Amino acid sequence: MTYESLFLESLIFTWIMEIPLMYAIIRIAERTDLLKRTISGRKYREDADNCTDCGDADKKTDGENGGKKADRKDNLNVNGKENLKEKISEPDIFAAGILMTALTLPYLWFIMPVYLDMSWYPVNGEIIVAAVESVIIWYMLKIRLYQAVIIAIIVNSVSYGLGLLI
Repeated sequence: MTYESLFLESLIFTWIMEIPLMYAIIRIAERTDLLKRTISGRKYREDADNCTDCGDADKKTDGENGGKKADRKDNLNVNGKENLKEKISEPDIFAAGILMTALTLPYLWFIMPVYLDMSWYPVNGEIIVAAVESVIIWYMLKIRLYQAVIIAIIVNSVSYGLGLLI
């Protein structure tokens, strides 16, 4: 078997292992409220401004028309974040899994062996891959960075361990 066919076999095996595992971890974390999505930018500010049951909304008034409206600081409390919480979609998880493996596995197979000592290759390789994958998960799924790091470490550890067994 050629090196390239081994790579393709490894890529498919990694997709088969990592994507369902990442999906399961994310769904379990969502059910147990361990996973909080970060909603940032303009959409979050608009939703926070329109939030009526957040903070002291009934105590604050808008200066222009005398209507009741909370300022942005009051809307950024826990209740506002719970109201804006949404589930991560399955296509987003699938796309993140495909992309993180497709971007890191060629680097691990073709580029890293040239620059790293083979005795430290598994350790260094998995650390670098987990770091890159956590950034991809964080960026694509819009979760907190430490949560993305934990997901990437678990997924890579299980995938590496099963790869050793096979």
